[in-house]
Amino acid sequence: MRYFILLFCLGVLMPAAWGQTVTKKKLGFVPYTDPDFAEAEYREAVYKSMYESALRIFINTQRFIILDRGSFNILKIEKEFQKGDDLINSEIIQQGKILAAEILAVAKITTLSVELNDDAKSYSAFIICEFKQIDVESGKAVAALQLQGSSSDLIGKKPASADEAIARAVKKMEKDLENWVRQSFPLAMNVLDVVESDMTLIVEGGRETGLDKQYKLRAVQVRMVGGKKSATTLAKLEFSKEGLGEESTKFVISDKNEWAAFLAAWKADRTAVLVFEDNRK
Repeated sequence: MRYFILLFCLGVLMPAAWGQTVTKKKLGFVPYTDPDFAEAEYREAVYKSMYESALRIFINTQRFIILDRGSFNILKIEKEFQKGDDLINSEIIQQGKILAAEILAVAKITTLSVELNDDAKSYSAFIICEFKQIDVESGKAVAALQLQGSSSDLIGKKPASADEAIARAVKKMEKDLENWVRQSFPLAMNVLDVVESDMTLIVEGGRETGLDKQYKLRAVQVRMVGGKKSATTLAKLEFSKEGLGEESTKFVISDKNEWAAFLAAWKADRTAVLVFEDNRK
């Protein structure tokens, strides 16, 4: 089967370690390919476009410390290719453990089509990519997503080259990938202090953690339920007049009942109160 795989190895320091100081997540970005597909026409163009696009998205979120692909033994991973996905995943997980990663995200391109159109002057491209997250400790897949991109989905002049058609197809996938990153790895920030007189709280996080004013945020209380951590919403948050900070930000809780619930939880156990990016639908 002809395809190639991009591996995103994500060392999640937050929110997996709920209650720790805010730290950017460690990201290992490791592409590897099916050796039988390595010389296929257009493979290099697709690989380059996907690599650059995904890397740019991860960088722009400002949530990751990016590991160089040289941190991983790509040749050893590819050596396991003919032995099946289980052995590939086993090798990737082992390398992830050595690098102190906690979550692996594997992306496999399962469909790739690049064709010259009937006008003999333009090209079209179609790509399907399947993502899945793997928990390093358990070795189990915890989430999956399918992305699809077509050069014909974007308005404009038809691509005059195969490379342009590929770039357009990948571009169509970028928004879904960005949303997936935000959904899968939401911001989780500590509360540094509260000001009772104006119902505000100071949170450890700002521009340097990728926060912006378009984000919806909520204060939560983290508890152990049945041996697992569960977050209960205490209050919705609004940005204060001071605006977004660089390393810390001040928020307002406008509802008095929500403020009372938040303040009670904060006074009972400060380490159990966090601010989460609210990605609930």
